[in-house]
Amino acid sequence: MVDVHGYLKIVDFGLSKDGFRYGDRSKTRCGTNCYMAPEIIDEMAYSRAVDWWALGVVLYVMIMFQFPFDAEDDMELFESIRNDKPALTEELSEEAQCLILRLLEKNPCRRLGYSEAGAEEVKAHEFFEDIDWEEFLERELMPPFKPDVSGLTESTRQSECQAWGLMPPAEAISPEAQELFEGFDYSAE
Repeated sequence: MVDVHGYLKIVDFGLSKDGFRYGDRSKTRCGTNCYMAPEIIDEMAYSRAVDWWALGVVLYVMIMFQFPFDAEDDMELFESIRNDKPALTEELSEEAQCLILRLLEKNPCRRLGYSEAGAEEVKAHEFFEDIDWEEFLERELMPPFKPDVSGLTESTRQSECQAWGLMPPAEAISPEAQELFEGFDYSAE
């Protein structure tokens, strides 16, 4: 999602595992099929490297406007994830191609972000060489795109997916309904 200031927010309305640190393993089969890493499909114990795989899928979709692995049914999709190399256009920079391929590395131990350094390893990739991460975290960098949210309520009715930000509820949420969202927070910024 993009907030009202143009900063990306990664959201996941699915499942997550708290406190999953370097070296931890899980065997829970969960996730959306198109984003599943090969080790989840193969029901192997997996590490947080599956999250770097999912980031690779997200980046691929953002750049290529399609999924890196696609098929008619789940079995074909899983075979594609296990065996196929994602197709990349030659118009992409070498750095972008390298980043995506390193994130979509089939062997989790060789996948970018697998090491104990995790996010620091990904942030150090040459694709991000012009990013000052401290300025970014402090929101001192100007995003390349800032959404026009003046007609936000109208934009949510358009047929295109435009999730610029979340509107506060029009009416108060009952305490019972609010309990369903315990642990979540809302920020208009």
